[in-house]
Amino acid sequence: MRTASMYWAVKRFLLLCLIAAATRSANAQVLFDQSINSSYVNGGMFSTLGGQQFADDFLPATSGKVDGVTWWGSFYQMRDRFNTGDFWGFHARIFDNAAGLPGSMLMDATVSALITETAYDNTFGDRIYRFDASVSGPALAAGTEYHFSAVDSNTGGPFVNRFITQPVAYGTGSIRSGDSDPSWSSHTSSRGEMAYVIHGMVPEPGTLGVLGLGAAALLRRRRR
Repeated sequence: MRTASMYWAVKRFLLLCLIAAATRSANAQVLFDQSINSSYVNGGMFSTLGGQQFADDFLPATSGKVDGVTWWGSFYQMRDRFNTGDFWGFHARIFDNAAGLPGSMLMDATVSALITETAYDNTFGDRIYRFDASVSGPALAAGTEYHFSAVDSNTGGPFVNRFITQPVAYGTGSIRSGDSDPSWSSHTSSRGEMAYVIHGMVPEPGTLGVLGLGAAALLRRRRR
C-alpha cells in the first residue's frame, strides 16, 4: 500500500510540474507592427540621451510580454555610416499612457542593436537602417495605449533620425527636452510617426488545457 501511495504521490507531483510548465509556455508573436513604408521615408525626430527625445504611441494587437523591438532610422548627414552586422547603443523604452502622453516608464533597456542596412534613403539623402534588439520587457495588454522610444546612447552624436510611416500624412507623437525633463508634450507633424515593431511572447492556453484533461483522466482512472 505504501508503495502504491508513494507512486501516486510522485505521479501527482510530476503532473503538477507539467501543468506549471504549460502556464509558462508561449509563442513568439508580433504585438504591434508599424513597419517601414518605403513610399514615406521623411527624415524624423532626433532622440538622444543628451537632448531631445521622441516617443510614439501604440496599441498592441495582441497581449504578451515584450521580448524584442525593431525600428528604422538614419544618421543625420551620414549616408553610409554603418554596414550590416554593425551594432549601436540605445535605450529602448516603453511607457504607459497618461492622458495621451507617456506616463510611467515600464521598460528602460540598454541595448546594443544589430544594424541592417536597407536599400532606402530618407528625404535628406541619408541611408536608412533597421535596428533589432532583444529585451526583457513588460507584459502589455491588447488594445491598451503605450508609448515607445528608442534613444541614442551616444550623447555627442551622430544621432539617430526617425522617419515617418503612413497611411496618414501627419502623425502625433510626444516630445521632451531630455531625461531631466519629466514633462512630455504632444507633437503633430509630418515627422510624428516612427517605423517600428514590438515583438513578444504570447501564452499558449491550449497546452494547459490538454494537460488538464490528462490530469482529470488520471484521477478518474485511479478512482476505478
